Amino acid sequence: LNWYGKPVIQGRYEGCPELKLVKYKAEILGKHLKYESEIESLSYVWLLDNGRTQKVYVSVGNVSQHGYKSIRFWSPCFDFEKVKMTKEEKNKLLYNTLVENGKDFMSCRFALNDKGNLMQVIVDQLLDTLDGDELKHGLEHVATIADRFEERYGLDRY
Repeated sequence: LNWYGKPVIQGRYEGCPELKLVKYKAEILGKHLKYESEIESLSYVWLLDNGRTQKVYVSVGNVSQHGYKSIRFWSPCFDFEKVKMTKEEKNKLLYNTLVENGKDFMSCRFALNDKGNLMQVIVDQLLDTLDGDELKHGLEHVATIADRFEERYGLDRY
């Protein structure tokens, strides 16, 4: 904000109100999420028990047909453009991942990005009911499942 050509209040854009709310709730938990303007998301690097790390993003999700706002926790875990695979290997990986989506421990899902080249782990959560436990669980669960997937293929890119 400028007053007579001089800056009075200097700040930077830290995202929409929904992301600001998530960031505030995370701060209460001692988790410092970083705003990433190029993808309109918050990010956090989760340190796993095995010493590995996994970057998790939080974005504003879609509004439900009943008007509820949501957020999306997501983490990339496999880039098909960076790993050489035959078509058969890729199809087997996709099939096995689809089967894994139905396992008991999964409160998330695997999905491909819009370009179809990046596998992601995703959890959607209602914003209105998001409390500290749900926020922590979303970050931790997505990080754990995405890292487990990466580790299975000898990777640690994200």
